[in-house]
Amino acid sequence: MRDIILYCTEEGLWAAETMKLPGYTAYGRTEEEAMRRIKDAITMYFPCGECKEAEGGH
Repeated sequence: MRDIILYCTEEGLWAAETMKLPGYTAYGRTEEEAMRRIKDAITMYFPCGECKEAEGGH
């Protein structure tokens, strides 16, 4: 998923954000944990996958 921003916080945690879930940040102790958590959140929010309706399409 190339639309995920991954960065290290001042506290030493890894954070992941995506425009698909504005305002949501997933945190983890490792890069992998943060990525897994953001992907899980996307899957829960869009259970049918990358729906066209979710991206503003018809």
